[in-house]
Amino acid sequence: QSVLRGMAFGRGKSGELMSAATLMPQVAGGDALRPGDYTVRLRVIEAASLAALDTHGTSDPFVVVAVGGARQRTHVNKKCISCIWGTAMTFELPDLTPERAAHASVQFEVRDADAFKSD
Repeated sequence: QSVLRGMAFGRGKSGELMSAATLMPQVAGGDALRPGDYTVRLRVIEAASLAALDTHGTSDPFVVVAVGGARQRTHVNKKCISCIWGTAMTFELPDLTPERAAHASVQFEVRDADAFKSD
């Protein structure tokens, strides 16, 4: 049973990103957050209207996700500004307390694979 479930749709000056996340206790419990080991499962779904950073008017975007000090990334989508990843990720949060959870965050960063290279 999940403690938290939600979808996020972020819009920034460089485009839009859609994701979904669930915080799962590793031991069955109620809906209240209790100290223990948790798993964050999320899916990077898609992005739209990204900035065209390459000389050919597109980008080669990928998403870096950070949770609790761990980082994972999606694959690179070549030559697009609106793309679908559908990438599932799992992050472990051992010994999570309500106090640590209050300051926890999930951070998404969309990057261009060759932003520092010439095309």
